[in-house]
Amino acid sequence: AFALLALVALWALVTGGCALVAAWRLRRRVPGAWLLALTGAATVTLGAFLVAVPVAGVLAVVWWIGLYAVVAGLLRLALALRLRGRE
Repeated sequence: AFALLALVALWALVTGGCALVAAWRLRRRVPGAWLLALTGAATVTLGAFLVAVPVAGVLAVVWWIGLYAVVAGLLRLALALRLRGRE
C-alpha cells in the first residue's frame, strides 16, 4: 500500500510541476493559463500532502484524492469553456 501511495505522490508532484511550467510558458498565448496554473498547484498540493503524511488513514487519502478530483475537474472545465470560443 505504501508503494502505491508513493507512486501516486510522485505522479502528482511531476504532473503538477509540468502543468505549472506549461501555464508559465502559455501565459501570453492562452487567456486562461492561470486556470492551468491553479490545476498544477492543486496537483502539487495533493502530492505534498501525500508525501508529508504517508501514514494517514486510507480513508483520509481517499478523501484527499476525491477532493483533488473535484477541484481539478472544475478548473479544467473552466479552462475548456474559456478556450472554447478561441480559434
